[in-house]
Amino acid sequence: MYPEAVSLLPGSKVWALLFFVMLLALGLGTQFSLMETIVSIIVDSWPRRWGRANHLLVLTCSCVAMYLGGLTMVTNGGMYVLQLMDNHAGTFSALITGEKKNKENLKKYFLKPSVRRHFLKDRT
Repeated sequence: MYPEAVSLLPGSKVWALLFFVMLLALGLGTQFSLMETIVSIIVDSWPRRWGRANHLLVLTCSCVAMYLGGLTMVTNGGMYVLQLMDNHAGTFSALITGEKKNKENLKKYFLKPSVRRHFLKDRT
């Protein structure tokens, strides 16, 4: 339906190209944000082992792991692997893990006596 609608527009090749570029930009933006979320969770969860100095190493390892996982989806049984991943592995699980870690850090911060005194002093 979409290709027929675009072919009827004046300058249809330009609109088709713009649509393709839009889809490419959306896909790349989503992938960048997902990878940065995963890398931030790993680096922030284990700061002594994977500190900010090793950010590029963690990013490289994550990209290689995602690439190898993606290779399984271009085989003959790739559609089944894709359905398994789609049904059982949510992208929000990484966000939930990061949110849980963030809440733990905030609790530790606000339970410090010096911070609590400062916070209560500003309230009164």
